[in-house]
Amino acid sequence: MIRAMMLEGMAVSAHYGYPMPMTPDQRIDLARQLGAAKISMLQDLEQRRPLELAAIVGAVIELADMAGIAVPTIRHVHGLTLGRAARWVSADPPPVQCCVLPRTRSSAASNSGEPGLASSSTTER
Repeated sequence: MIRAMMLEGMAVSAHYGYPMPMTPDQRIDLARQLGAAKISMLQDLEQRRPLELAAIVGAVIELADMAGIAVPTIRHVHGLTLGRAARWVSADPPPVQCCVLPRTRSSAASNSGEPGLASSSTTER
């Protein structure tokens, strides 16, 4: 499946004048040399962050459509990934961690009654 996706993407790229300098097997061998590295999209999925599917995969599909190039494998994986991301991201969102700092004795006197919020004399951002 990986090779098929790469060949489809390479056809789109070549159509627009950007031939890939490596074969799919050369690229796969290069990726193996990275060892246990995780791609950023997998890290985003694991951390339940929004994925950049439109910019990374959707753009290839759009360019393929404009050129009349079939990319069935890319479309299939794109659809599966969209479905997985929607289920995973919405299933159990991580707790929001924003601007709330633990109170200490020295900061307790300067804070309003809310943990992590400065007194009203502090300028808002």
